[in-house]
Amino acid sequence: MTDESKQTKITIPPGAPLVACRAASCGEPIYWVKSAVGRNMPINRDGSPHFASCPAADAFRRRRQAAPAQPAPLVADLTVEEMVEQLGSSANLTSWELQFVADMAARIAGGLHITHGRGEKIRQIWDERQ
Repeated sequence: MTDESKQTKITIPPGAPLVACRAASCGEPIYWVKSAVGRNMPINRDGSPHFASCPAADAFRRRRQAAPAQPAPLVADLTVEEMVEQLGSSANLTSWELQFVADMAARIAGGLHITHGRGEKIRQIWDERQ
């Protein structure tokens, strides 16, 4: 089986614009048609995808963005509440950290929301003590 027989042939709809490929190293006539998901797709006159035969296809491909880095997992997957509870009984906290942890414990006991910034500070204190 040849590579050409493996390629999907696209039906070129009537009225599809025929233009020359913009690549200086190519210049082949191509049709622009809508893909199944509605994106513009260059097609050769024979109905094959132009990216399969264009010598400059890489220049037109969109670069995928790297996936965002995943945050480091919490030690033993503890919640902020569990960290506050365990830090509250810790003797190696500074007076400021002890006051902060006590304030967070009071917020949790009172059913108040712990903001993202406060949660991150608890995690930082936790990580420094482990």
